Amino acid sequence: MAKFEVLGLDDLMIGFKEIANEMPDVTAKAMTKVAKKFKAEVRNATPKRTGEMRKKYKIRTKGYGAERVVIFYSASPHFHLIERGHRVVPRKTKSKGRNKTTTGSGKKFVQGVGMLENALTEYEKIYPQEIKRAFDEVLKK
Repeated sequence: MAKFEVLGLDDLMIGFKEIANEMPDVTAKAMTKVAKKFKAEVRNATPKRTGEMRKKYKIRTKGYGAERVVIFYSASPHFHLIERGHRVVPRKTKSKGRNKTTTGSGKKFVQGVGMLENALTEYEKIYPQEIKRAFDEVLKK
């Protein structure tokens, strides 16, 4: 599974933890809303060959209050290959009793699409704005 690290949000996250203790319901709704938008963006950026990988993106929430975490993952077993790229492995085929090795298109490496990584860099900027907007709506009430 691919690991990504978002830098520069430590101070912001400390502030969110303080607010999350005071308003846990607002935090949960805002985080889930942003996660759903993120999921839609990654889904749209995913190449559609059969459409199965697009259907397997999932969002889970764990914890409560300041400890709430939204987890985004793909249940597709080949997600990491499409995201990061992979080498093309020759396959053996049987043709009239003889073993043949074929390489398909002749490529040795297929470049990754990077749909998750691209969306993460974009949401690094959008996430603080979306959370702030959610809190502003609550504070206006």
